[in-house]
Amino acid sequence: MKILIYAYDPGGVSVLTPIIEALDTKKNHLEIYSSEKGLENFEKFGYKAKQINKEIFLSYSDIQNWLLEMEFDVILTGTSSWHNIEKMLWKVAKNIGIKSYAVLDHWLNLSIRFHNNPKECIDYDYSINIKPDQIFVMDEYSLNQLENLGFLKSEIIISGHPKLFQYYKTNHKLLNNMLDNERVVFYSEPIEDIYNSKQRWGFDEYSVIELIFEVVSSIDKNKFVIIKPHPKEKIDDLKIKQYSEKYSVLYEIVDNKFNLKKDDIVVGVFTIALIEAAISGHKVINIIPCEEAFKYSVLALKKVLIPVINKKELDDKIRTLKLIENIAGKFNLNSNPASIIINVMEGKYEYFSN
Repeated sequence: MKILIYAYDPGGVSVLTPIIEALDTKKNHLEIYSSEKGLENFEKFGYKAKQINKEIFLSYSDIQNWLLEMEFDVILTGTSSWHNIEKMLWKVAKNIGIKSYAVLDHWLNLSIRFHNNPKECIDYDYSINIKPDQIFVMDEYSLNQLENLGFLKSEIIISGHPKLFQYYKTNHKLLNNMLDNERVVFYSEPIEDIYNSKQRWGFDEYSVIELIFEVVSSIDKNKFVIIKPHPKEKIDDLKIKQYSEKYSVLYEIVDNKFNLKKDDIVVGVFTIALIEAAISGHKVINIIPCEEAFKYSVLALKKVLIPVINKKELDDKIRTLKLIENIAGKFNLNSNPASIIINVMEGKYEYFSN
C-alpha cells in the first residue's frame, strides 16, 4: 500500500509519528510530506519530510495531477487550524477516488479544522465543510463534538490519541527514577494571538505568568518557576524578568529539550501538556482567570479538573494539590490507537462507532 502522509501543525505531526513508527515498511511504501515549519516538526521526531510546495504548485488541478501520477492508495493527515493543505488533499482525493483519513490531536477548536481559510489557498473551490472520508478521534466526547459539526457517525472512528497513548506507555512509571526538586512549571501558549483573550476575557499568557510569580512568592520564594514556551510562541524575556524582580522569584525559560522532574507542579491554561503531565504522574493545575473561557479547557469540559480562577484559588490549590486518579480511563489510554488506525486503513475490519 502506498501511503501519502501529510501534517503541518505540531499537534498533527505528533499524532502521526506513532502511526508511522508502527507501519510495516515491508508491506507499505510511505511518502511523508509537509511544508515550511511542518518540516521542522517532523524532524523533532526523527523523520525527514519532503516539502510538498517544492514539488507541486498548490492549486486544485496540480494537486489532482500529482496524486494521480504518484498513484497513492491512501492519504493520512493530521488536522490544522490555519493551514489548508490537509483540506485540499481531502477534497481532491474524494473527487478522484483515493481514500483519505485524518487523525485528530485535540478536543478544541474543531470547526476551523474542517472549514476553509482562504488566505493560504490558490485556485481553490472554497467550501464551508471540508472533511476526509473518515477521521480518527480520541473518545466519545470528541465524537459528539464532530457530530454536532455535521459529521456522520460512520465517518468517525474512536481510536484514542496516538501521542498520549505512546506517552502513557513510556512515562507513567518512570517518575521513581527522577530527582526530587519541586518547581512550578508553566506551559505557556500564545493565548492572546489565538483567542484575542485580553479583550474577550481580560487576561493573556503574561497576566497568568505574573499571577504564578505572585502566588509562588507568597508561598515559598525558594520555589523555582520554569516557563516552557509553546512551539508557535516567542516569549518576551524582558516581561518575565520584570515579574521575577517584582516578586523576588527565580525563573528559567526552557526549550523543547526540557524534561519534568518528579515533584514538579505543572500549570497551564488550555494546553494539552497538562494532560501529558498528569499521565506521567505529575500534579497539575488548570488556571483560567475567567469562567467564560472554561469551555476551551479539555480538563474542564471532561470534568477531570475544575480550573482555578484567581490568586486565592491558585494559592489554595498549590498548597493542597493531589494527583489526578485514573488518568488512563479518563483519556482512553487503554488500547493502542496506532493499531486501530492501521487496521482500518488496511481494510482488516470496518469500524463504526456505536
